[in-house]
Amino acid sequence: MPSHATNADPCLAQPLTAAVLAGGKNLRMDGRKKALLTVGSESILSRTLDVLAPVADPVILIANEPLCFAGYNLSILSDVYPGCGALGGLYTALFYARTPYVLVAACDMPFLSRALVRKLLSFRGPRVDAVVPRTSLGFEPLCALYSRSCLGPVGNSLRAGKLKVTSFFSQVNLTQISEDVLRETEPSLASFVNVNTPEDLAEARKRAEPGKPAGNEA
Repeated sequence: MPSHATNADPCLAQPLTAAVLAGGKNLRMDGRKKALLTVGSESILSRTLDVLAPVADPVILIANEPLCFAGYNLSILSDVYPGCGALGGLYTALFYARTPYVLVAACDMPFLSRALVRKLLSFRGPRVDAVVPRTSLGFEPLCALYSRSCLGPVGNSLRAGKLKVTSFFSQVNLTQISEDVLRETEPSLASFVNVNTPEDLAEARKRAEPGKPAGNEA
């Protein structure tokens, strides 16, 4: 049984919840659970937990089919607002969190790095509601840091039927991390690689082959 004990990083001054969002329908992956697909020698979920467990306590999984993840030593929570996509998953993570901030990660990012996570955490502050990377492709809201103060604005968006993850950004104090700043820590931006299709999976597996640079900075 995989075990991912949450040994808090002594360098981190504030308690932190990490939430992996795994409630999607995986339609482009023919219904296969993306979190459980293997890249390298581990599932994508295990790779993600290896990064999150040292810096967060607790690490929770937002998933609507918890039995699929019964082999993991995790708290598994179902959506408070079912059928609302990633924004509903974010709301659920914030709703259950008992720490000031929640680090949110999608379940299909096999190269999430500790360096990127530390960069996000370094922007925490009393007037910061959300810390979100922004590359040339746009916001990366599913690899981001949110204060529990976002709970109300996220709930407002859900109740208004605005399900885009960025829909509440105008209502909170948002800190954007530019691509230039991100590349100072992670030149490859590999943390933002998503596995959405079988083709993406094949490419990620090639990238993770021994001897090939995955771009997953420590």
